[in-house]
Amino acid sequence: MRFKNKTALITGGGTGIGVAVARQIRLEGGNVALVGRRPDPLHAVAEEIGAAVVVADAADGTSMKAAVLAVVEQFGGLDILVANAGGHGVGPTVSMSDETWDLAIRLNLNTAFVSARETLRGSEPPSSSACFHLLRHHIHDCDCPRCGSLPAAWLLREVSAGLSWLPARLPPCSPFDF
Repeated sequence: MRFKNKTALITGGGTGIGVAVARQIRLEGGNVALVGRRPDPLHAVAEEIGAAVVVADAADGTSMKAAVLAVVEQFGGLDILVANAGGHGVGPTVSMSDETWDLAIRLNLNTAFVSARETLRGSEPPSSSACFHLLRHHIHDCDCPRCGSLPAAWLLREVSAGLSWLPARLPPCSPFDF
């Protein structure tokens, strides 16, 4: 069981990819904390798979700091961050309002950065490099417009700068390759 004795915090854990990853990690023996803004979907998934729930906004530093601390307190540590929260902002550039653009950046870029920052701050010394692997995979190896953007590349560089404790060689991986 690859995830035995590992704890994962999954942002956007109440729907879609977050649910699929949560199910797999639980299936393979890991602890899961589902994080999101909408409690109902989080609780439905938590009841199904036996996960913890933390209602928090992944784009808000104070909220994510509290979420990370709650997970560390409940499980005794945090090994994996699945920075999955996101959505909104798809549409033609010429018709997109400033408000829609700002929301897209908040939901798709800020959530990943804030989640990574607060996980790194709240789980030092880290017991695993998995949080970086997932974030790196999502930003670096994805062909979708939101991930292949210059802001996403900047985010990777900024998060990488704070990871001097990691081994020098970090190959891209899928969420189940670490």
